[in-house]
Amino acid sequence: MFTKQKTNNKLFLRSALNHSLTNIKKSLKVKVVGIERVTKIYGSKSNSFLIKTISNNKDRIVTYFLKFDEDENIKKEIKGTRFVERFLPTPKIILTPKNKMSEFGWLLFEYIPGKLMAEKFLQIKNKKDLELFYELEKQKEKLLNNLHFKSKVEINYDNYIKSRTNRLFYDRLFGKRYKLFFAKSPDNISSYFNRQFVINNKEFPYTVNQVFESIRKKYSLHNNRKITAIKGQGDAHHGNIIVDKKIWFIDNEYADFMPPFMELAKPYYNDFIGTLFFHHHKTLNQYFKISSFEDTGTQLVFKIKCPQKITNFLKITKIKLQKRKKLINNKTKDFLSLNDYLILCHILTKDPNKYPLKTKLLFLVFIAVLSQFDPLNPESIYDYF
Repeated sequence: MFTKQKTNNKLFLRSALNHSLTNIKKSLKVKVVGIERVTKIYGSKSNSFLIKTISNNKDRIVTYFLKFDEDENIKKEIKGTRFVERFLPTPKIILTPKNKMSEFGWLLFEYIPGKLMAEKFLQIKNKKDLELFYELEKQKEKLLNNLHFKSKVEINYDNYIKSRTNRLFYDRLFGKRYKLFFAKSPDNISSYFNRQFVINNKEFPYTVNQVFESIRKKYSLHNNRKITAIKGQGDAHHGNIIVDKKIWFIDNEYADFMPPFMELAKPYYNDFIGTLFFHHHKTLNQYFKISSFEDTGTQLVFKIKCPQKITNFLKITKIKLQKRKKLINNKTKDFLSLNDYLILCHILTKDPNKYPLKTKLLFLVFIAVLSQFDPLNPESIYDYF
């Protein structure tokens, strides 16, 4: 049963779909012969469709990818795609609406068949598959380098705050989703945010609230210093990359000028442990197993075992760091640290209150660990387990 809001969204989507199909038929001079909702490739959003068309002279069937989103997000995707399309392989924008019809906007892209890199990673069965995937990661990083080194600029705090990519991070501490996920209530995970962490007898210096407050203060410190920024895609993790005969980058809405740490953060986090939290809870517990847990009222005390290391994830992250070492090192300057960005990626990947209990606890553990480990040496994550 739909809530009123969901019902309204469904009606808006239906109206926008009808509007887009009318535009497609008229502008491309084609007939629409098939509509299929997208549930796998290009992410799992239900507001995307494959549109099969045939020209009026009936020479061949052409498939397009039709994407719906809030109008503001569609505008960002148009700007982001235009920003990177000269430097990265990205599906061409075929058609955009001339007139706004509802809260939904839409884009018609060329359709790229193939598989997401995230799917290819899950299909690794042997050492040969793994080595091929590592080579794929290197190729992907080489393409990104082509974007990164095309231009460098100096940006100040005001330009940093206004960038499309920064909104992705800034909203994670100041936006609606943060309030939705971490609103104060007795059964909300935020009730643990004022506890000290003790993990395998190691005491952590900061509570979750203190970690968050430290990042908020950095955002509030307006200053005149400038930092180096690069052209970046902003969200180039394995779930936003399609592998066909070549590598394609999708979901370019956050592409903009940004500091190197910001460009690295989402790919680092998602391809490191993020996908385990977001999709694969059982697999996560194979790598990090809580053998005991106690809430003393002031401390969260954990005993955690690591039955096996996240070796493949570590190697992939090392490839990223190796390929970007000219941009990212201990001398890289930013308004936030790489640890800060990784924490911001972690806290709003998905509503942690909906995780199974063991995953909720590990979610808390990794806020503490991500704030302390050396991100330029990803294996240092095991210094805390």
